[in-house]
Amino acid sequence: MKNRRNLNRFFVMNAIALILFCFLLNACHHLRYNTHFGCPKSRMEAWNQDLSHFQNNYFDLCKSFPKDSIEKANRIIDSVKLNVANLSDNQIKLLISKCVSKANDGHTTVYFGKFGNIPLKFYLFDDGLYVTSAKSGYEQYLGAQVNRIENKSIEELIRQIDSYLSGNRSWLKYRSSFLLASPDFLEGMGLTSSIDSIKYEFVIGQDTIVTYLSTEKKYGTLNEFDSWRNLAPANKIYADTINEWLALMTKRIPIYLSQPNVRGFIKPIDSLSALYIQINTSAKIPNFLDDIKKALDSTYAQNLIVDLRFNTGGNYLKQLKFSKEIPKLVTGKIFIVTGNATFSAGICTAARLKHFANEKAIVIGQEIGDNLVFWAEGKRFILPNSELVIRAATGFHDWKSNKYKPFKTFWGNIFYGVAAKNLNPDIPVRNNFSDYINGNDKILEEIKHYLDN
Repeated sequence: MKNRRNLNRFFVMNAIALILFCFLLNACHHLRYNTHFGCPKSRMEAWNQDLSHFQNNYFDLCKSFPKDSIEKANRIIDSVKLNVANLSDNQIKLLISKCVSKANDGHTTVYFGKFGNIPLKFYLFDDGLYVTSAKSGYEQYLGAQVNRIENKSIEELIRQIDSYLSGNRSWLKYRSSFLLASPDFLEGMGLTSSIDSIKYEFVIGQDTIVTYLSTEKKYGTLNEFDSWRNLAPANKIYADTINEWLALMTKRIPIYLSQPNVRGFIKPIDSLSALYIQINTSAKIPNFLDDIKKALDSTYAQNLIVDLRFNTGGNYLKQLKFSKEIPKLVTGKIFIVTGNATFSAGICTAARLKHFANEKAIVIGQEIGDNLVFWAEGKRFILPNSELVIRAATGFHDWKSNKYKPFKTFWGNIFYGVAAKNLNPDIPVRNNFSDYINGNDKILEEIKHYLDN
């Protein structure tokens, strides 16, 4: 027994030493990228400094690029350097994004949250792009379908956006909700020559309305991954606190949109003999598991509905106990709700839930926002003059087969990774505007149908 304790202590000490060594090595490695340039004398010099800094350092820091993709990206940057004078700032930023997208990884991305927007917020449903929020003075557009932008259909625009963004089709659709309302992004794609007058065609009832909208000032927040919040009238997290935003009012507010400002909440649904659990972020939620156990003790719930459709990530290590213990609490089914905003740590939690729930697990909803094999972690790589923020991913995740890559796999996955095989919906459910405006949650309707049959 004593020898076993000594052996365990030996392994623990060596594991801690290895983690500390990797941390120090990583910190020293990053010091190389604190490049200092002289003050640029012109726009051309400023961009050439940024482009050189990106080209010389980013691909060494970011681990998600196949070698041939780096070569393709460098050819794009070389071309941009020769054409800085003929390109706008937004066009250069999008060409950098095109280089970053060569990794084909959702985390390896350029952030566009500081781009300006029109005074409307959109959401891309499965049956079209609709206005879900508007600044005071533009409320006549609430609920309108966006038919065309600069004479191009929404499908045409999404195909065009695809060449500038990383990740899968589901994540592309989600991010497009934000980007299609950004004149900066549209100008960067070459769709228009000015951010001051973007042509939008709306369909309101039987009427088609064409109007021109200009960009609004941004307030320095990276909120492009929070488009789902525009669906919830109760949402209080907005960057612009000066001008009032008005939400599109639905006939009733379904459970999944009832509490957007909390990390997670629980609610019994007696008609489904289920306890509904929504988790909007992968972060620590104090006493959450205990509260779930108490709720189950006070109800007759046999099933669980774990809603991760808006969980865009965080730190899945904060919900390890939740994802492992939850499947033990019920004898019935565990419905894992996913959507195109289920991303990063949200995917990790969904994968662990499916693994530990085993035959109890039923995935329902839409395709998740990334592949099960992806790169994450890392740091923000910021260009010195333009201050463009780019994510450099350094931690490998394989939630499909749980394969280990030495010195690449994220350390937590060595201990907590699982092979979920896939997170494809067992019950696919469309997210249509008609259901949203009527306050219906098709997810719950399909769960009821499944349980009844």
